[in-house]
Amino acid sequence: MICLFSGYFFIPSRPPTEEKPKQIRYFDAFKQILTNKSALACLFGGTLANISFLAPVFAVSYYRLHFNASLSEGAVFYSIVSAIGVLGVILAGRSINRLGRKSVTVGAGVISGFFAVLIAFMPNMWASAVMWMVSAGFGLASIVGFNSLTLEQVPGFRGTMMSLNSSFRSIGFIAGLMISGLLLDLYANNFQILYAMFGGAGVASAAVVFFFAADETKSARAKTQNIKSVTQ
Repeated sequence: MICLFSGYFFIPSRPPTEEKPKQIRYFDAFKQILTNKSALACLFGGTLANISFLAPVFAVSYYRLHFNASLSEGAVFYSIVSAIGVLGVILAGRSINRLGRKSVTVGAGVISGFFAVLIAFMPNMWASAVMWMVSAGFGLASIVGFNSLTLEQVPGFRGTMMSLNSSFRSIGFIAGLMISGLLLDLYANNFQILYAMFGGAGVASAAVVFFFAADETKSARAKTQNIKSVTQ
């Protein structure tokens, strides 16, 4: 209800213009995206990132099985982790223009993946919860970088790019759930193997972006600064 209220009163309405919008060339959009190495890197990196982002889904079950935590304790941890995740989003949003989209995506992804592995290797629940909080904060910060970086890959077809991004992320989420269930079944609820996979997927996602993706807006900004300096 709050979302509907806010949208109705605060999102400005635009009257229809007389000019007809240009017809979107879907085949051209897919061709440009799927033949762009940097755009593909963002799509596949997002797929791996969504596998890593499954870490919170299994955390409470892990605490209940291995540390005999109550549901209320798990709920408290989840609430704190969510709040820290929101803080990570805010900090990433404020720093992304200064540090760059790619830098935020790669740096936050590596840190999130590293701490995701540690969640299942801590000697007690409290230490594990701290690892979870750090991983979640940087994980959600990396989402901000990922979305911003992906959006600018093919500026002429942002809508198609973000639709494909959502599809690839959904594939990662579904595949991650299937693999997670299979690992827990095969290895008798060995969460260390599971969280090693989550952390590895996060680091792999950052590696794909680091080696194959380009921050086009950063390159354009650098060219503009060079032109200004030459002009001066």
